[in-house]
Amino acid sequence: MSRLALGVLAAFALIGLALAAGGDLLRPDRPGVIARRAAAHPPEFWLAEALDDQGAVRGAVQVCADNVIRSGFLTPLPRLNGEPCRRMGQAVVKPDLYAVRCVALDRRYSVNVTRTGDPARDITVRFALRPLETPDPGVRQAVRYRLIGACPAGWRIGDTVRPGAVRRINALAG
Repeated sequence: MSRLALGVLAAFALIGLALAAGGDLLRPDRPGVIARRAAAHPPEFWLAEALDDQGAVRGAVQVCADNVIRSGFLTPLPRLNGEPCRRMGQAVVKPDLYAVRCVALDRRYSVNVTRTGDPARDITVRFALRPLETPDPGVRQAVRYRLIGACPAGWRIGDTVRPGAVRRINALAG
């Protein structure tokens, strides 16, 4: 597996959480913004399962997600070796497709995302990242997002946990 694949696959199930958060808009030091957003669009508890080529679950996390994070499920941009891939130009956005070019580590990439299912309840997102200047085939990943219900009491937007684990972290807090 290429270095690109290792850098991208590390946490795809959570791609979109921090990146869709709109920079500092959801940082923990902005509680007023978070409270207003939560009141307007109550957060929901989701299960994100990374799938292999045969559809078997390779890993999973549960996340308390608001509408901004949920939109990131559908339009993710990766981080490559810790650096965000910054969008170049306009994205192609259709009901079941998101395609864009981005740049990270001084290289250009193609990002293609296809979706099947109901984005409000149960959706599978297939993600492909390919470098534009090399013959490297890039990486592919699939994640199934399923709505579990309301976020548990005491959970904040961005809180995540592996199913069955006790300790949770906040993906937005860094």
